[in-house]
Order: sequence, then structure tokens, then C-alpha cells
Amino acid sequence: MLANPQSVRRAGIFYRPEHPLAREFAAKLEGEFRRAGIDCWRHSSDEMQAVDIEIRGTDLLISIGGDGTVLRAARAAASHPVRILGVKMGRLGFLTELSTDEMLARFDEIVAGAGRIEERIMLRVELSEAEQPVQRFEALNDVVLGRGAISRLADLRVLVDGEVLAVFRADAVIVSTPTGTTGYVLSAGGPILTGGAASLPGPLRGRAWFQRDRAGDGLDRGWRDQYRRAGKPLRRRGDTRHYPP
Repeated sequence: MLANPQSVRRAGIFYRPEHPLAREFAAKLEGEFRRAGIDCWRHSSDEMQAVDIEIRGTDLLISIGGDGTVLRAARAAASHPVRILGVKMGRLGFLTELSTDEMLARFDEIVAGAGRIEERIMLRVELSEAEQPVQRFEALNDVVLGRGAISRLADLRVLVDGEVLAVFRADAVIVSTPTGTTGYVLSAGGPILTGGAASLPGPLRGRAWFQRDRAGDGLDRGWRDQYRRAGKPLRRRGDTRHYPP
């Protein structure tokens, strides 16, 4: 529960447009807010210009979709004191809190301000190029730094507070918040971190030079040798025979 509950005076509904059930539920939820006497607006993630205007003065933003919809909602709300609540109607639900049934069942609690606010770390990025104005971006999940259109390994030096952390030789380097570890970081084999954890950059599809792949018979020989050294019998999956050490 919130230490100082704040009731909702103005709500926004942000939904994934290509999902028919998301559109349907967004319209239904708008009706619930209006019946409760709460000012409400509704736009899809394809209508970002309208969202940028409506977000001002909004207390609560309901995101209907998957994690990608939540991330787009966070981008729109980044410079405003808006609470975001995710309703799951997508494939991944690391960031979404409620199902549609739970949202309706707890509607009165939510508009009364009950619940817990979890603050998340965000990234602020500055991109400077020769004779070009500095571009600034904000991200809730991650930033990927690489060569762009050129498909070639890059040598990327990473500094933290002016000190060199590491030099990566990789396709790119991911700088991720804990929230972003369920995206590209997870796909690249990295860990999932909790919302308040610290985060460090890591290589995207980087590899150490001493790491070797094994395939075909080489894989069988590698595991067979390892088991022989350990003095254990080796059995292949689906094979009833034992390979003697």
C-alpha cells in the first residue's frame, strides 16, 4: 500500500493497436473511468503525438499489451510525474502487473490510490557527432552501441566516472537498466536483475578467443574424454549402452 495514497483524477489508457482484444478492453476500461467520474483519455501506441499532449496532468497511465507497450508508455511519460500500470495482453509479461480480470476486480482500489509504487532506473543518452547538434535520448530498458549499418566487429571502450571499465570487441555493447535485462540482455545470455539492482554494460554476441565451439563427433569425443577422466560411465540419450572408461 502507498504511504500517502493519491486518488486518480485524470487517467490515460495506452494500448497496442494491432491487438483486437487490447482495443476492446481499452474502450471498456475508458467506460469504467468515466462512470467513476474520472477524466480519461485513450490512444494507441501509434498515436504518440496525441499521447504527448494528453499526458500532461495525467495521474495514472494504464498500458494494455505486453512489455513493449509498457516501454513505449514509459518513453511518453518519462518527463512527467505519471504512474504506469501494465495490463498484460501480450506474449511477455515481466513488466505488466495485472490481467484484464484483475484490473476490473481491483478497479476501485486502483483509482483510490491503493498500491505500491516501484521506481525504476532510467538511462539518459547523449550522442555527439562532428559538426552536429548533440542528440539526447532517455530509455527505460537499454541502449545498444555499435557500428550501425556496417556489419563488422567494433572495439568499444567503456568508461565509468572517467575510468576505463573494459574494452569490448563485439558486434555491439548493451548498456542496460535492470528493467532492460528481460530484453536484449536476456537474449544475449545475460542475467535478469530486480528493479533496484545495479547494472553494468556487457557485449552483444561477444566471445572470448579461447572459447571454442564443438559440433558433431567432436562434441561426443569432448564429453567422452571428460567422463573418462572423471571415471564415470557415459550414456547417450536414448542409448542403453555404456561406453567404458
